Amino acid sequence: MIVTSQYALSLSGDYQNGLLYKDSETVNYLNQIFDALYEKTTPLLVPIQDLTSQLALNQKIMSCKSDPEILFQLVPCLVPFIQKIDIRKYL
Repeated sequence: MIVTSQYALSLSGDYQNGLLYKDSETVNYLNQIFDALYEKTTPLLVPIQDLTSQLALNQKIMSCKSDPEILFQLVPCLVPFIQKIDIRKYL
């Protein structure tokens, strides 16, 4: 599904068929659903710029010990040696 401020497009799995929604009430409803789902997500990769960002991320990790959440963390000194990451292998 693709949702914009004016339209929503619902596509089949093979992208061959779809429905275009342009009714403002329907589009607003789909936007609300998207926003609610987006709030529940966490990014797969998080850039860490400085020590404060690292500490904030560590605090978040420590505080969500009761949530069923999977976190990936690369050791910074090993990142230059990683040639290609196939994320499907780890999921």
